[in-house]
Amino acid sequence: MAHIARSKSFAHLMAKKAKDGVEPLRVEIFIETHKQRKDGRPIDSESAQKIEKLSNNQHNDEEFRDNVAWDGDIYSQEMGVERAGQVRGLGLVG
Repeated sequence: MAHIARSKSFAHLMAKKAKDGVEPLRVEIFIETHKQRKDGRPIDSESAQKIEKLSNNQHNDEEFRDNVAWDGDIYSQEMGVERAGQVRGLGLVG
């Protein structure tokens, strides 16, 4: 599934979108990086399906906003289980 983040890392995008020191949810970053910039449409049909499902359930993720691990959040439910040692949607964080 393609994204439009270009050379900016997901970690950089999360820091840029952070409001009042609160980082955005992985769902918010996914939606932001999988739609076209000019008209807002998703870049492909797979992205469109994921965005629709994630958007419909995004409000349920607020309880995960301050957690380091998101086991069970909407993003992980839709995208599947993470591989050992990896957390999708964050880029390189240290």
